[in-house]
Amino acid sequence: MESGAGDGSRGVAYFSASDPGSVDRILASRRSVVAAMPGMATAVCTDTPSAFEDFDHVIALDDAGDLLEARIRWMTGCPFEQAVHLAPTTYVSGDLAGLFGLLEKFDLAVAQSLQRITDPSGVVPDSFFSPDTGVMAVRRSGTLDRFVGGWRSRLATVDPGCLPRSGMAAPGLFDTTLRAALFEDSELRFILLGPEYGCWFEEPGVLAVPPVILRAATTEERFEAAARALERNVRPTTPGVHIASSLLVPRRGALEIVATLGVAPPPRRVPPLPSRAQPERAQPERAQPERAQPERAQPERAQPERAPSGGGIASDDLLVHVLGMHRSGTSAVAGTLALFDLVLIGQADFMRPDHINPRGYFESQTIRAVNDRVLEALGGTWSAPPSLPEGWQEAPGLVAMTAQLRKIVENVTPEPGPASWKDPRLCLTLPLWRNALERVHAGVFVYRNPVEVAHSLYRSQRVAHSQGMALWERYTCAALKNAAGMPLLVVRYDDLLADPDGWSGSVAGFLAVLGVRGTSDSHAEEVSDFLGSSLRRERPVDVPQADLTVLPGQQDLLEFLDASRGFHPDWPCPEPLLEGEWVDGMLRWAT
Repeated sequence: MESGAGDGSRGVAYFSASDPGSVDRILASRRSVVAAMPGMATAVCTDTPSAFEDFDHVIALDDAGDLLEARIRWMTGCPFEQAVHLAPTTYVSGDLAGLFGLLEKFDLAVAQSLQRITDPSGVVPDSFFSPDTGVMAVRRSGTLDRFVGGWRSRLATVDPGCLPRSGMAAPGLFDTTLRAALFEDSELRFILLGPEYGCWFEEPGVLAVPPVILRAATTEERFEAAARALERNVRPTTPGVHIASSLLVPRRGALEIVATLGVAPPPRRVPPLPSRAQPERAQPERAQPERAQPERAQPERAQPERAPSGGGIASDDLLVHVLGMHRSGTSAVAGTLALFDLVLIGQADFMRPDHINPRGYFESQTIRAVNDRVLEALGGTWSAPPSLPEGWQEAPGLVAMTAQLRKIVENVTPEPGPASWKDPRLCLTLPLWRNALERVHAGVFVYRNPVEVAHSLYRSQRVAHSQGMALWERYTCAALKNAAGMPLLVVRYDDLLADPDGWSGSVAGFLAVLGVRGTSDSHAEEVSDFLGSSLRRERPVDVPQADLTVLPGQQDLLEFLDASRGFHPDWPCPEPLLEGEWVDGMLRWAT
């Protein structure tokens, strides 16, 4: 049975079996669709067509023997060119226009699953996102038809008995096979939906952003109660509320997929530093993939091996800030500086070595706590740092802390002399310390591939990969901006591990240029021993190849950093240095 209504091009579609509970929930869900979007066409595929007479399109399910096969077939057989497919347990609380808008550029949009799905075959890496087939938007095309054919083939090869079960085996099989099909497909354009498109709940709760789709196996009354509570725009307070967070999706090949609020980030180019005369600097040979390289002006790289005449700056006032994102090698850099007899601020209360950093963190718990309090006062944390406006450090309340900050540093500084300290949070709080401390400020900035950083954060802190990559971009952009005007040594973590002797020489030359007396390259053997093979916890080969794709904007930033390696006597902050638009949304959601 079929009736025609709507424009025939867009609509909301359901799949149903004979379960009476599913019928009631689908009817309740359809009423929410009609209330949110008057005139939106609806369709259902069911073996009980008489229960759905109010739908615009009712397609009888002829053979319910293989429901999963029928559901996949329904994706390309429903009467709409663009369709949002919803599970029976859904409530639409907002206009789906934005979701349909995504289908102008993508073949498929899918919500993230609440539970991490693993691939029993081991083909799909654990870091690849887990889809939730309860909320999917599709655009009919030859590409989608081909993809669905591959998905059906994948479904036939998986043994349901190998899958983790959470109530029913069938949904797990459906989601698992979709995940494998998405991972293996290199042509389908798909996007992962943000949290407002896939909120599960068990009891009425509240969210930080108004959702578009709610999901629960519940009554219509509970649907409505939850919708009213969620629309109050408050953060969750009920333990039963589950929020699906967005993920960056590393893909096999060069396709990038990202969604936080339903949009993909535009391409972003990092502006080059001003072009200046370049001293010759021997670079180690690196195998590079063949690709066209954009012309970019190179930053000034002075030779650190030659100390300036007259002894350089007043080295006793020197403070070397070790800058870099968490899990990027800041502990390795700080440990190297310790071998050159710099005073280590906070040494008496360094964090203890552990299985994550067996050689030590070289990080003062006192200074870390101060930085945490500063970030908290600014509305964030180390894992969800705020986006700070220009001149934030000049706020009266922070300026009033100057004497207190000086006293704290004085109390944890064991002796006078050129000093160093390390805390990745310094990338964010550096302007405050530069204002407060009457020192000569210099820095060493160490960086690492953002995917490796995200992988390491997930393993050590269980920080979501998407959040880790957003953190890498925020910390990196903040450090480069906040170090403007300082002498700065830029190094890639891979380089200092691959060539400890060369790194030792670079540090010796850097400190000599800064006027640190008695600096020599006599520490090369100690540095080499310290940077032993056990120091590196996650090598690139430990990260599945499909996970090594770097988002285009971050690739630009990575290439800029590679071009900036070396010593800069007066680091010129590149302007403008902009984050991708998705970063702030991701980190605000993580707050």
